[in-house]
Amino acid sequence: MLETEAARRDERRAASPPPSATLGGGGRLRAEGITKWYGSVQALDGVSMSAEPGEVVALVGDNGAGKSTLINIIAGAIAADAGTIFVNDQPVTIASTEQAEGLGICCVHQEKTLADNLDVVENLFLGRELTRGLGPFRRVDFASMRIVSQSVLVQLGISTIADIQTAVGHLSGGQRQSVVVGRTLLREYPIVLLDEPTAGLGVAECRRVMDLVKRLRERGAATVIVSQNIDEVFEVADRIVVLHLGKVAGVFRKSETTPEAVVGAVMGLDAARTASAVPHPDPAEGQPEPPEPGHPASTAARRVIAPAEVRPEALRVENVSKAYGSVQALAHVSLTVNHGEIVALVGDNGAGKSTLVKIISGVVDPDEGEFHVEGERVVIQSPNDAADRGIRTIHQDLALADNLDVPENLFLGRELSRGGGLLRRVDFVSMKERTIEVLAELGIGTISDVGVPVAQLSGGQRQTVAVARATLTNCSTLLLDEPTASMGLNEARHVIELVHRLREQGTAVLIITHNMRQVFEVADRIVVLHLGRVAAVFRKSETTPEIVIKAIMGTAT
Repeated sequence: MLETEAARRDERRAASPPPSATLGGGGRLRAEGITKWYGSVQALDGVSMSAEPGEVVALVGDNGAGKSTLINIIAGAIAADAGTIFVNDQPVTIASTEQAEGLGICCVHQEKTLADNLDVVENLFLGRELTRGLGPFRRVDFASMRIVSQSVLVQLGISTIADIQTAVGHLSGGQRQSVVVGRTLLREYPIVLLDEPTAGLGVAECRRVMDLVKRLRERGAATVIVSQNIDEVFEVADRIVVLHLGKVAGVFRKSETTPEAVVGAVMGLDAARTASAVPHPDPAEGQPEPPEPGHPASTAARRVIAPAEVRPEALRVENVSKAYGSVQALAHVSLTVNHGEIVALVGDNGAGKSTLVKIISGVVDPDEGEFHVEGERVVIQSPNDAADRGIRTIHQDLALADNLDVPENLFLGRELSRGGGLLRRVDFVSMKERTIEVLAELGIGTISDVGVPVAQLSGGQRQTVAVARATLTNCSTLLLDEPTASMGLNEARHVIELVHRLREQGTAVLIITHNMRQVFEVADRIVVLHLGRVAAVFRKSETTPEIVIKAIMGTAT
């Protein structure tokens, strides 16, 4: 009897709200005048924000805007130089993450802090294990923990984890994130901070995490979510707080704003300038007339692009298959990319997207399949074979030499030289001049000094260097694997504009991206992979994001 009562008491303790729930209200968070310096760099300048019980507040901004700094201050990971944090209208001091948790504040970071060697149940109850017995006979009650865990996962609608006794190290990114959020919900924290909870996840896994965020709201938690994905922001947020250069650039109620206005605030633009932006048209329908003189887009070089059906074929892949042991990564995949066309290759994690790109670029050998370049059948067995046929690939790691500057990276292995014989020398002056010309031709104006090591460049600038290097060679087909991964909105915009310019110059582009807004911004056609097979092919002008997502998840009818 005593053991049963002890087990019930522990179960109530594990699922009970943290001490802050007694402070009054459900979980009201307010930060006022938060300021933080790192040496001479001011990361935050008098930032104020709030989140009410049952409200989701999205915190957005470009890389370096101060989002993670603010989250870490509220979570007790770093100290602010000035400002006050209020929990349920009471000023509090948060000097550590333990103090934050004691006040009912839970922070879920991008690294998804889990113990990989422990199973789902052990991770859900980590540090708050249920027990049975008394004194020396007290033991962890794994049976009760499994029952509670299964109940919590069912309540949360998490059906993707077949065996809760599986070590979390064997779970997918979305499943791991579900465990982290599930642990948060199990303990009923009244204030939850989510720092990029869908970073690196596939489309279907992102959907599941967004569903969990909505459940946090239903449970009455005050939730702050950091996200670079505007679609996610407008799906879950009630209010949107924009940071720009460490200051609050705007606060929007979702029902009273637009994605364009939010992105404009992220970029530091006013509403009028944002509204004047010209959307990129669908080349499948032909290009419209150039903008009127004086419009911001009128100075950009624009040329008419022929409709898709009359553009010559650059690359054709037929019946490509690849198996790793008993796992069929690709099964009879076929696709084409024409000159002056952007094809988006989309699918959930594990659908086979990166495997296909590696095969086309000669990194991985297929088990079967054919390749045609410019209408001629070719054999691609190495990256050099692909490069010789004008196929260039930019992987997520970019493969840049961090210690070299921009011209040295652009001409790496193909340096310009002057003189002859023993007097032959690398012509750094000519390389710098040619680099500046190439960047200007591509419309890349974000790199002010090409003489700095690329290690000092931002993610977006590094990506443009990699693209520029590809275009310096014989590049008729460009493969881009998640080109804007981990970038801020402004940097991603520059990369996407560069991709558009490459299309206008006649380059065939195959791009992998999990960002559905980006897909519909850049693509002429969309190829969906599901479980290693082509599930659907869409012309952008004839489909919707909802239809594409259903195909990605294998639920299209």
